[in-house]
Amino acid sequence: MDIIIQELTHIYKPGTAFERIALKDVSLKIASGSYVAIVGHTGSGKSTLIQHLNGLLRPTRGRVQIGQIVITSQKSNLQQLRRFVGMVFQYPEHQLFEETVEKDVAFGPKQLGWPEELVRQSVMQAIELVGLKREMLTRSPFALSGGERRRVALAGVLAMRPKILILDEPTAGLDPRGRQEILALIKRLHQEERLTVIMVTHSMEDAARYAEQIVVMKEGQLLIAGTPEEVFAREELLLAAGLALPEPARLVKELNERLATPLPLCMTVDELEKEILARLVKEGV
Repeated sequence: MDIIIQELTHIYKPGTAFERIALKDVSLKIASGSYVAIVGHTGSGKSTLIQHLNGLLRPTRGRVQIGQIVITSQKSNLQQLRRFVGMVFQYPEHQLFEETVEKDVAFGPKQLGWPEELVRQSVMQAIELVGLKREMLTRSPFALSGGERRRVALAGVLAMRPKILILDEPTAGLDPRGRQEILALIKRLHQEERLTVIMVTHSMEDAARYAEQIVVMKEGQLLIAGTPEEVFAREELLLAAGLALPEPARLVKELNERLATPLPLCMTVDELEKEILARLVKEGV
């Protein structure tokens, strides 16, 4: 289920003194089954962009096509769209509201009108996918840790069996261990469930490590989109967007200023370690 965005413009409060252009002529294609990171400073249009992908916002101009579903300023099939597109907000408290974890995870499937047995089955599968124990089903979601609430929110989306998973800053507010657990979980879901994953993040390191495609936004416009290697090779565009290279890529750049034979661009610390060790072995150090 490909996503095709064509000349998407969104204006908040048009025709008023508070009119603001949040997106301007954004065109982008996201292939089915890919893992995409959207990066950019606050106010760059990241959240506005992803809110068009599940119908929370409609285009002022342009269109969004997801599979055979077309969204324009006049046309959209929101019920069908939200059957295929799931979104996890930055703060899970914004989408948790039931008395128990089980009721929260079951809410989406029930709204889709599924039979009770299918709802129950989907809840159990979703809980298992996110690594939560069944004993948690009877607990209040508000009695859980931040990482556990994040998993419950994710389970509530997965219970509806979406094809596309959108995550807005999925690691915000988590400690380092919690961050790595959530990112590893998202990667596993992408690989094993064959989900299209679209992740908004401030972390260039996370974008480099996990994404197959990186989209850089600046002031409501798409600055560059491509593979991590393509994007990080254009450091001047990143700097223009107020972003920096991931630490491994920055270190490679500094090392290459001193090396006769430059190292290839490295996206992660693991890649950098392997390249340095290979170079040392080759040179007999």
